[in-house]
Amino acid sequence: MGDPDRATTWTAWSPVDRAQVESGHELGEVRRFRVPLVAGLSWPRLTSRERTTIYELPRRWGYEMLSGVPGVTDYAAEVNLIPMQAGGTDIRWRVSLRPSVTGTGGALRWMLQRLYADTATGLARPAEADPRGFAHDR
Repeated sequence: MGDPDRATTWTAWSPVDRAQVESGHELGEVRRFRVPLVAGLSWPRLTSRERTTIYELPRRWGYEMLSGVPGVTDYAAEVNLIPMQAGGTDIRWRVSLRPSVTGTGGALRWMLQRLYADTATGLARPAEADPRGFAHDR
């Protein structure tokens, strides 16, 4: 099952092909993810490191990028899971960053929209298939 706060589960439901916790737990946790830049190809890959900055489970999680995203500085993200009245959950993934190379903002936006759309879809699939198994038990 997908569990967004456990880095090691990301390989099961996201484009990430390797994930590990480097240090810490919950708020302040540092994770390393490896993501193929082209789906289905083993190369090229991007390895990123991020630290949890917001930890309010089961509805809100935030992180900052420490390294691994070339051409980007001041990268921060927040994920909000909002229960919908008709059932299901709205996943809102907000990212702010600063391109370090002038003129690359559009390409970065396209790449990140695609990555996070795939990740959100992957996160939603196990939750839709078995909402009870996906529920956070802490």
